[in-house]
Amino acid sequence: MKPVPPIAASDAAVPHVAGFRRLLQDEPPGFVTRPSLVSGAGMLAGTRTVLDLCLRRHQLVEATELVRRLPEVTFVLDHLGKPRIDQADLRDWADDLARIARETQAVCKLSGLLTEAGPSPEPQAARRWAQHLLDLFGTERVLWGSDWPVLELASSYAAWWAEAQALLTGLHPAARAAVRALFGSIASVHGGGGAASWQNGVAVRGASSSSAIARCAHVSSSLHARHSPPRPSDVACICHRP
Repeated sequence: MKPVPPIAASDAAVPHVAGFRRLLQDEPPGFVTRPSLVSGAGMLAGTRTVLDLCLRRHQLVEATELVRRLPEVTFVLDHLGKPRIDQADLRDWADDLARIARETQAVCKLSGLLTEAGPSPEPQAARRWAQHLLDLFGTERVLWGSDWPVLELASSYAAWWAEAQALLTGLHPAARAAVRALFGSIASVHGGGGAASWQNGVAVRGASSSSAIARCAHVSSSLHARHSPPRPSDVACICHRP
């Protein structure tokens, strides 16, 4: 097998690839700031390629440090850092989310909240957490995500969509329009070339390109601190429902 060339700063060098997502939520303390992971994430500096971070609330401090070390990389925090909505406890999570909003330019994805609210939650169960996000990040640094089909474990796509719309009713019309450009906002962060879907940890923009994914496999491998490409079970990501 020929060696995979390094990722180029030019977006044209890796057509259709918009970003990567690293599942960090079950990793041990200290993993998010390991030199190997920081080095792998740093390979995306100067490119139009985004890195999504999927982690839990107790890892937000480490995530903030990672993002601070790499200001030239565009980071997206998935699912608000997975607060424990089922325990109705905002305390440490709220402070840590405020820190990453204040000290970095990370973008946060409004998604995954109903799955963290326990079985069969009411749609409005996540409203306090979502409002905290909007207060901290503003509409310019917020994306909407469906978390479908994982969402189906707790609620329905229609219910979450309706709740997302209800969350925006108190916003200024311009701010409301900014968030309601749902897939447009996602596309603007993921390279501006149309909504991105996820394939084994790689966000693919436009037509699927297996060669582009292969060319970026070394980046995904570096993000996993391994010497071989990651297994799909390690980095499988959910596509946004069209």
